[in-house]
Amino acid sequence: MEEDLTNLEWRFSEWLVQAGGLNPQNVLEYFSLSPYWDPESNNAILKMQTQFNELEPLDMKLREMTGIEFVLAHERWPVLFVIRKQRRRSPDEAIPIATYYIINGNIYQSPDLYSVMANRMLTSLTHLQSAFREAHKFAEFHPSRGYSWKIETEKSQNPSGQRDNPGGSLLRQQEVKEYRSCIDRAIYTAGIKLPTEQTNDVSNSKKAGLTLTSIQSVMSKAAMAAQKAQLELAEQQSLKRKKRPDQDLSSLRKKKKKKSD
Repeated sequence: MEEDLTNLEWRFSEWLVQAGGLNPQNVLEYFSLSPYWDPESNNAILKMQTQFNELEPLDMKLREMTGIEFVLAHERWPVLFVIRKQRRRSPDEAIPIATYYIINGNIYQSPDLYSVMANRMLTSLTHLQSAFREAHKFAEFHPSRGYSWKIETEKSQNPSGQRDNPGGSLLRQQEVKEYRSCIDRAIYTAGIKLPTEQTNDVSNSKKAGLTLTSIQSVMSKAAMAAQKAQLELAEQQSLKRKKRPDQDLSSLRKKKKKKSD
């Protein structure tokens, strides 16, 4: 059984410096130094039998032979070279066995299709298994209802994650209720003060103007009443302040009389 070299990266920096880099003519010679090379291949046999290093004569002779061989399948010189290992049966028929690629002097073995598909399927099945396990936690069974999903309710709708303040919400509700009651009373009072006379010849614009003036009169009367109440309160406070000095003088006189007696 062949050794799995898909996890191996091979490079010969000294040879690259001496050769001045890779090109389509010397890339197979560089590849023959790597552990991916098969010493029993047709390329190795031809290299031992001939002294020519040119690629075209070797390529022509490889087509006439049968067995394992290495060919340059694709190249983007000087960065990328793709080498294919194949079994040749005839000059026009060759079965691919493995593929290798060279990137900037580093040689890698490309994984086969079976390994790629097996790895992808294993990864997907692992994620599916974890998803089924997570979904199984939320499944509940009841004899009368059968199976159902257990859905957790959100603790709070506040995006900051802080709990809502119940005291503040109650206070806000009370303020809203008081505001609405004041508005209702004002509307009701304004409706009572409106004139009840109705005429068929009055236009909609006059009715709107009459309603506005009546509301303004009610508001002015309320303001006058509030101002009057404030004045009365101020007068009462001033009277109290005036009485205090008189009371103090009468108390002093009484004390003096007691001392003289």
